[in-house]
Amino acid sequence: MNTTSLATSARNAWFAVAAGLAAGGVTALLGPISPSGRAAAATRVGASVHGEPLALAALAVGAVSVGRSVDAKTAGVWTGLGAAPAVWWLVVGESTAAVVGAETATQFTVLGVGFGVSLAVGFLITILLTVLGAVVGAWTRRRSAAAVERVTAG
Repeated sequence: MNTTSLATSARNAWFAVAAGLAAGGVTALLGPISPSGRAAAATRVGASVHGEPLALAALAVGAVSVGRSVDAKTAGVWTGLGAAPAVWWLVVGESTAAVVGAETATQFTVLGVGFGVSLAVGFLITILLTVLGAVVGAWTRRRSAAAVERVTAG
């Protein structure tokens, strides 16, 4: 994919990017589900975040994408990309204390690698959740439109 088609895709999916940014903002405001609060004693990396704003945004984006020039999967990816910075921010916030508070070089290395892995996994989960939600939202809209047509025709 070249940069021109990437820019065109982003322009066509502006609603998905905006929904992702809004969902990411709400997710960041809600904060992590179980904050560690353990500065030097923290021994885990990553964060559990609220998925509800992302799922709702993805469902809405999927429903809106029906009949547009961008398909639901692409819209879901753009929604996830819009929300990813907020999710990363929460993971960084929760993981920094663990990495900085490492007592040995080995623990620092293991936690540092875990930190990188948690960022990558958090990104993938965000994208998968939003793509799945967008596909379900588009499917629901198509099915409900078909049901309305059957009711009004008969």
